Amino acid sequence: KPSQPVVLGPTQRITAGSQASFNCSTLGFSPQEITVNWLKDGKRIPAAQTNILNSYEKQNISYQVESRVEIPLEEGDMKSQLTCQIQHRSLDGPLQQTFALGTILRVPPKVRLEINPPSPIQLNTPVTVTCNAESFYPEDAKVELFAKGAQAKKGKVGMKTSNPDGTFSLNSSLEMMATEDVNFSMFLCLVQQDSQSRVNETATLFITQQLEG
Repeated sequence: KPSQPVVLGPTQRITAGSQASFNCSTLGFSPQEITVNWLKDGKRIPAAQTNILNSYEKQNISYQVESRVEIPLEEGDMKSQLTCQIQHRSLDGPLQQTFALGTILRVPPKVRLEINPPSPIQLNTPVTVTCNAESFYPEDAKVELFAKGAQAKKGKVGMKTSNPDGTFSLNSSLEMMATEDVNFSMFLCLVQQDSQSRVNETATLFITQQLEG
């Protein structure tokens, strides 16, 4: 009988939109006629390559099979399952092994730096500057917000939130008054996800004098 199939995938996370390769293997079966099916969330997908090889065990000839599939990872694959299914005449039913795509998927954050109310801002108006990292996966991301200028400050990081699609969002914000000494202040938003390069956004605060009636 065929052994329980083993499915191996990438050893590092793959960014959504990129191709990922997976291998499935089983051995110890005879005769050599065997069927290997790949399924993603229950829907069959074609294998890129399937090879049946001879193997010798205790002077008996048996066979082993190796099958490979390549699929594009999608942003919504956090909970998707890839399944390798083996069918052989010696089995009462198919053998199968699944691979959780969420364990190797990376969805980069959408980075947005916003000033509220938008510039130009009237003098002595409360201002909130927010560095947003939105819709990323997995949840290990770092968000930092810096104010450069007369008032050098660092933003306060908020609570990480879970989105309905399985991604995460996080922000850092600064609150201040639009006084004359912060006019033309620059804000730097830095976001880093696991070992990826940092993403940064900058914005400048412009203040207008309030017109006298």
